[in-house]
Amino acid sequence: MSTRMNQIEKRIFDELKTLNSLEPKRCWTDREWTREVKHAVGRVGEELGLKIHASGSKYCANGEWLYDMVWIEEGPKGQLVDVPLVMETEWRSHGVGADFRDEVSVDFRKLLLSRARHRLMVFAARTAGRAEDRIRHLIDQVHACGLSRPRDRYLFACWLNETRDFLYKLHVA
Repeated sequence: MSTRMNQIEKRIFDELKTLNSLEPKRCWTDREWTREVKHAVGRVGEELGLKIHASGSKYCANGEWLYDMVWIEEGPKGQLVDVPLVMETEWRSHGVGADFRDEVSVDFRKLLLSRARHRLMVFAARTAGRAEDRIRHLIDQVHACGLSRPRDRYLFACWLNETRDFLYKLHVA
């Protein structure tokens, strides 16, 4: 089991890094952040020839389908062949709650249900320490969930308000 990022994961994080140079990122609303993240992640799926579902973005013609973003591979007759990625975004959080009921944890639970090859959770935290606490909390949910399987891949991208940069982490169950 490899805990190294594969090419798709590297491309996703590289695209998210492009958001670091955009201004005025400090003034973006949650909706604007979500749109820009969807555009960045969606570009990778487009390069792979996949159908992208994500409302509130340039992919809105396909609508939102189950998650904030879904990459779909379709067969020649439009049948679902594969789901390479599902993504959830949540910018608000009231801290890491022991009961797993805060906004980020609730959205992350949706990813636990997916059989997609990549599950991406994008969120924000004030500091790297808080981000690491949050990620540990989410990984605890992966291990507690009876639906988790060996080699399930979870990507975490946390916008750090303190440094105005993303922190990235990969977890392989």
